[in-house]
This record gives sequence, structure tokens and C-alpha cells, in this order.
Amino acid sequence: MWWSASVGGWVFFVEEAVGLLWRLFAFRLWPEACGGSDCRRLCFVAVRWLWFFLRLWARACIAVFSALVAAFGGGCGCSGGATSAGIIAKAGPGAQLSPSQIASQLPADTLVRNPNASEMLDRMLRFLASHSILTCTVVDLPSDSRAVQVGDRRSYDSYGLAPVAKYFVSNQDGVSLAPQLCLIQDKVFNVPNYSTRYELKGAVLEGGIPFERVYGTHAFEYPGKDPRFNEVFNKAMINHTTLVLNKIFQSSYKGFERVQTLVDVGGGLGVTLNLITSKYPHIKGINFDLPHVIRHAPPYPGVEHVGGDMFKSVPKGDAIFMKWILHDWSDDHCVKLLKNCHKALPDNGKIIVVDGIIPVMPDSSSTTKVIFQLDLQMMTQHGGKERTQQEFLALATGAGFSGIRLECFACNMWVMEFYK
Repeated sequence: MWWSASVGGWVFFVEEAVGLLWRLFAFRLWPEACGGSDCRRLCFVAVRWLWFFLRLWARACIAVFSALVAAFGGGCGCSGGATSAGIIAKAGPGAQLSPSQIASQLPADTLVRNPNASEMLDRMLRFLASHSILTCTVVDLPSDSRAVQVGDRRSYDSYGLAPVAKYFVSNQDGVSLAPQLCLIQDKVFNVPNYSTRYELKGAVLEGGIPFERVYGTHAFEYPGKDPRFNEVFNKAMINHTTLVLNKIFQSSYKGFERVQTLVDVGGGLGVTLNLITSKYPHIKGINFDLPHVIRHAPPYPGVEHVGGDMFKSVPKGDAIFMKWILHDWSDDHCVKLLKNCHKALPDNGKIIVVDGIIPVMPDSSSTTKVIFQLDLQMMTQHGGKERTQQEFLALATGAGFSGIRLECFACNMWVMEFYK
């Protein structure tokens, strides 16, 4: 589903990319190809209108994401139960609540500080209902009701969770996609005047990574300089990883059963290995990431935290796990990393890769839309990219591996094994 995409750079990309096309085609390429002032004028007007409508569409996407964060992410500072959607979910399956009922369960002084909180919630919730994220039912008031009315209205709106909303309220494991929304909408990715700040046009014309052109540092080094963003990023990754791994555990994949020592390269705070070793307690886990990341990793039974640089060396194990790592990097970086993994593995060792795979030809399926949106984010933030199956095979064989196997599909991601 498209809501699950990490598309922090997507909306600004639409605006800037179409603006760049306007400049290139309307002023340079199309006039020369078509010839004549009438054709030039027609090309100019057509692309200008295309830009205008896509800008409106992009702004509408921003509005949807902002409302989602407000209703489901709690401004990224609240627990799931403190959000509007969390309050509805706690009321039970099929529950419908009015904005005033929801507002009454917000922090105690909310209505004192803002008497209009209920009305503001109503306006946000009905917007989400119009996008089929919530349901809305009009409830008529009894004829003898003495309730305070707004004008002459004798009814009120009652809201419930639509099927898609289940992905944004905490499940039985306490995780959801809501933190991913917070990451997408974070100010780091949505700075004012981002169409120029992100330097997309400059990156296309001159090279470089847009994120680095703005912040002067790599996207993975930035969290070490911004504790607030580091917390937002880690929370999003923890929630996403938990959802994905639980889907893998429910699948037919048996690739962890014979592993004795598993190295999680780019494992963050160690949540991934904790989930795996809890499911397979015979596995010894080595959580490997940058020193500033490992510094904040909590202890887990059976998991050792190791800091280092994966482009220099990787700890030894009979299997290596990498989720959403290869897509962060260029082909050259990936081959260098995979060669280090090859050295760290025994003759019968393998890498378990969890990543998206793009189709050779674009189609209009939700899965394809998600992976191509993610591909744009990799281009603008990390200088990486999503890859086809053949491109993954080329990386593997280029690093000395014999081949790859596609094992299972979970949450729009493939579990692949690179074998020696």
C-alpha cells in the first residue's frame, strides 16, 4: 500500500522535477525539436500548466500526510494511545467517537488552553474521512436534546477507523507505521523553500547528492549531529523492522534455522537481532553499526554490539543479515561492502538481504509505486537506489558470490540470499 512508502523527498521531487523539465523542454529542447514560434508557445503553455497542476497535487499530498501525522502520529511526541486514532482504537472494534469525545481524552488541560480543540479535530478528521482513512457517520440528536448546538445543526459527526487505519495504530506488538509518518514529515526533509534547498536541479545539472548539498554531510552522519532527529529516525526504523520481521516469521522462510552466528550489518540499536534471537534462541547475534549508533544500543540477551565501519571490515559469522542497507548506497559502495562480507563468511556462508526489487518495466500497481517512490528518496537523500533482480545479481557476483535466491516476499520487500 502506498501509505507505507518512505517518501520524504517525494513531494519536493515532483515540484522540482517538473520545474526542471519546464526549463529544459520549454526553453531548450522542444523549441529546437519542433521549430517555429507557435510550437514554442504551445510547448511553453502545456508544460507550464502541467507544472501548475502537479504543484497543486503535491500540496494536496502534503496536506494528507500532515493530517495523518496529527491524527496518528501525535505530533511524533505522543504514544499511540494519545492520538485521535489511538483513542478511537482503544474504544474497541467498530467504535465510533465524536470529536468532543476524542477531545475529552486528550491531556487534561487541552480544552482549557484551547476551547476550540473539538472543532479543530472535527475538521482534520473529516478530511481524513474524505480520503477513506477514517469512516464518518452523521448522528442525529434527540429532539428533546438540550446539548449546545452549533447554529441550528441537530446532528454531529462520529468517526471510526477505516480498514487502512489499522496500519497506523499500535498492534499487539506495540508498533505501527505512524512513526514512519513522523519521519516522512520531519522538518529535516520538509524545510521551507525545499524546492531550492534540496538542490535537486543543481544535483541533476552538476552532480552530487541533494541532501549533502543542503546539509553538508551524509544522511547517515546527520543523525549523530541532531539527537532529536536521531530519535525520530530510530523509532521509525524499529517499528518498520518489527512489522517486516514478524511477516517474515509468519512466512515459509526457514533461512535462520541453521545459522549459529548472525551478524546484522547496519543493525541500528539491535532491535532486529533481538527479534531474531528471541525467535531462534540458538543464534548468537552480533549487532554491527557506526560507533555513535552502538553507543545508545540497549543490552539484549544473546546479542553483542560492535561498532565499526562496514566499508573497512565486517565481523565474522556464518551468516550476515542486511535490511534496507544496499539500497542506501551506490553500486561501487555496495560491491565494496559485499566484498567485506564475503571475506567474513565461511565457504558455506550467506548474506540474508531484505530489500525491495523494482520491475524491469514500470506498472501502476501499488507495490511498484511504493518502490519507485522509495527509489527517488534514495537518490535525493543517500545517493543510493532501488534495484532490479538482475542488478542485485550483478552486485553479488561482482563481489565474489556465486548467485542469489529469492526466498519470500513480505511487506513489499523481498528476502534474498546471496550464497558463496
